[in-house]
Amino acid sequence: MALSSYLTKLGTSDSIEAHINTQSLIGTFNIEKFSSASTQFNLNKVYQLNSKVLQKMSFDVMKERLHQIGMDSAEFWYFIRGNIDRFSGVNEWWQICKSHINPIILNEEFIKIALDMLPQGNFDKNTLSEWVKAIRQKIDIKTKDLFIQLRLALTGKEAGPELAKLLIFIGREKIITRRITRVCRKNRGIYQKKAAEDLVDAKIILRDQDKIAKDQAEIGRGLDKLNKDQDKFSNALQGFEQTLMNSLRV
Repeated sequence: MALSSYLTKLGTSDSIEAHINTQSLIGTFNIEKFSSASTQFNLNKVYQLNSKVLQKMSFDVMKERLHQIGMDSAEFWYFIRGNIDRFSGVNEWWQICKSHINPIILNEEFIKIALDMLPQGNFDKNTLSEWVKAIRQKIDIKTKDLFIQLRLALTGKEAGPELAKLLIFIGREKIITRRITRVCRKNRGIYQKKAAEDLVDAKIILRDQDKIAKDQAEIGRGLDKLNKDQDKFSNALQGFEQTLMNSLRV
């Protein structure tokens, strides 16, 4: 209906309004208001209209389409419809709440503290504020940075619906078992792999250092032998000189 709402007013001086059914749209249509001047199609305006159309749609009207994507929660529909401009956004946020996501972890230490401070029991509208308060008692962090890190870790996105309400649909169990801890385990695996690689590098360095020490010792022994040979040569030379001098005196 968003596209129809847009096209029936494109080229007129009338304001473009979102209609949720054809009947209401027909009542506003007047072909005499169209101008002969060229017009420009703006896709962004269509998306804006579509957002308004979705906000007006009741759960009963959308129920069948929602069921097709496995979403039968009226509560979630009324929550999410004000945060999307296309129907595909419903499925995207439903999957974020109920399925696997790819969280973005900016600071693992912060996430560990956040998990420790996660409120117990079922989540409600006050859960987020309680959680934030508990986190700030453990770590010195700006409120803005705190919310950014939580949102990225919980949704993998920088922006989206109100986080306090989103937490209710995600639930405590999924935060613990499916989201942040999985990333922390992955990060620990990366750190362990890096530590193992560093250990191998350290062993190689020690082996090379041992080889260098042996080579230095060998060089030292060679220098000692050279010094001894020089002494022998010097003594032999002195003996030769003395013999030569004695021969000249005779």
